Amino acid sequence: RGIGAAFARQIAELGIDLVLVSWRKETLRPTVDAIRKEYGVKVTAVVAKFGDPDAEEAVLRATADLNVSLFVANHAPTNKMYESKCANVGLKRRYWVNERLEDHLDQASIGYVSILKLTHAYARKQAEAGAGGIILSSSTSSLKPMPFLVQYGSTKAALSHFGLGLWAEMRDFGVDVLTANFGATDTPALRLATTESALDIIKPQ
Repeated sequence: RGIGAAFARQIAELGIDLVLVSWRKETLRPTVDAIRKEYGVKVTAVVAKFGDPDAEEAVLRATADLNVSLFVANHAPTNKMYESKCANVGLKRRYWVNERLEDHLDQASIGYVSILKLTHAYARKQAEAGAGGIILSSSTSSLKPMPFLVQYGSTKAALSHFGLGLWAEMRDFGVDVLTANFGATDTPALRLATTESALDIIKPQ
């Protein structure tokens, strides 16, 4: 789905085997099957819902015996983007103070803490190997204060600063780190977080 599926297809096109992680089994399976058929690479599917206590460990267990030469962190900022159109993400005027603290913590956990945990595990192995790559999917919302996107923007800002600092450090180990700051992109996640009329702003003319 969305940017994650685009990453997967471009990497598979290079002949690289994949491990795809999603909490939506009904959309993960068709993507896995389509990439296997189209590109002829090995694709392992892992169902894990970030925000759950054992999600990161489930991913690490599934990849324990693999050489993860490229790690792409493209988590959705919050599971609630898919569960409800009332998420504090997207082009809707919602005040940070009026949202539940639990939802803010959910975003911070999924959008930063879980990425930190996985990056630490894979970066260590890549550093030991003297080669590898890490791509962190961030947002242009990280580049300036974002009223009505306060939690999303600040979480992405933390991720972007983390990625920039890590890039400087990991060069000493032969590992590349890229932080990709995406602008508004017509994806399933954004469609659930905003209105159809707002999507016209980002459609190609």
